[in-house]
Amino acid sequence: MILLLTGLKDRQDNQSIWKKVLELVGNFDLDPDRVLDLIVDARLMSNNDSHFIPLLRQFNKNSVTLVIGNRLKQGQSSATEPLA
Repeated sequence: MILLLTGLKDRQDNQSIWKKVLELVGNFDLDPDRVLDLIVDARLMSNNDSHFIPLLRQFNKNSVTLVIGNRLKQGQSSATEPLA
């Protein structure tokens, strides 16, 4: 999944990328929420987000909101924790 996401190019067909994601989820019995989390990770590491938007739109809006909200919550809690 990581190789697929890090190799995305703007000129690739969004439908073919989505089909590859679904094939990976089905073939390896991946958790769709974890796949969504990986897509968010790949977006955060990327300088260009335009090719991730169509992928994120394929997921349930509530799931996207939950994953991004959890990510923000984790970032906030790690920023407020004192260094040991």
